[in-house]
Amino acid sequence: MTTMNALNQTLSDLHVRAAIEASAIVSRNGVLITANAPKDASLFAAMAATMLGAAEITAEGLHRKVPDRMIVESRYGRLIVTGAGRKMLLATLINPNTNLGMVLVEIEKTTENIVNIVERIRKLN
Repeated sequence: MTTMNALNQTLSDLHVRAAIEASAIVSRNGVLITANAPKDASLFAAMAATMLGAAEITAEGLHRKVPDRMIVESRYGRLIVTGAGRKMLLATLINPNTNLGMVLVEIEKTTENIVNIVERIRKLN
């Protein structure tokens, strides 16, 4: 299985296990790696990376640890952006009525899978 296939399968598995409307694996600088999203995934990816980056800089400026995740809530849904290692992040969009705790558990498992996939590739190179 190629790296892209493994990452795509990871997103598909997340959508099966949790009520995810859209998801994307993104580089920290906003480049879309892969997505399971019905709309413009490139814009989704870039804005998610920008928002998490701003949250990290804000936390550091306040002498706090870098946040594990950022959650933006509205009456239309929740955007959850979570770090996936040092170079990537996972952006997800969920319905506002979805059980947040259960989704966060699945997101955590998914970010661990992403890190493991990337580490395997790094070791091969």
